[in-house]
Amino acid sequence: MEDTYGYLSKLYGLNLYDIDRPLQHSVAYFLDGRTRLLNLSEIGRFAGRELYEVADYIDKIANPRLVTWSINGERVDRVWIAPSQRMVLEKLIREYKILTPPFKQGSWNETMAALYLVSDPGIGCILTVTIQTAYAV
Repeated sequence: MEDTYGYLSKLYGLNLYDIDRPLQHSVAYFLDGRTRLLNLSEIGRFAGRELYEVADYIDKIANPRLVTWSINGERVDRVWIAPSQRMVLEKLIREYKILTPPFKQGSWNETMAALYLVSDPGIGCILTVTIQTAYAV
């Protein structure tokens, strides 16, 4: 499997947090002894393998599409995303709790470090817009 996706990046299969010493130092500096709410190493492991694979599939095969009408002819105006993209988003939010810190006395810096690890614009944008909208509402 490693050879199948190795063309995506020289970083494929690596833990993106564990290999990024400057990011680790920045997180330590900006959290300044506060309790971490996220396991950035686990997010880095996920981002270095599964997220690369899903992002590649979405970019090449399953771009999001606007669905204007339902099967019954009703106006719905929804965005269809690939099931794999939905599963990745749900995993990042529910399992890795990537959007939690600002709402649980955590740090925006920790959230931004996690979004940096995600790196994919399509996935990161959805997460960023979600958290910004939540504060605006």
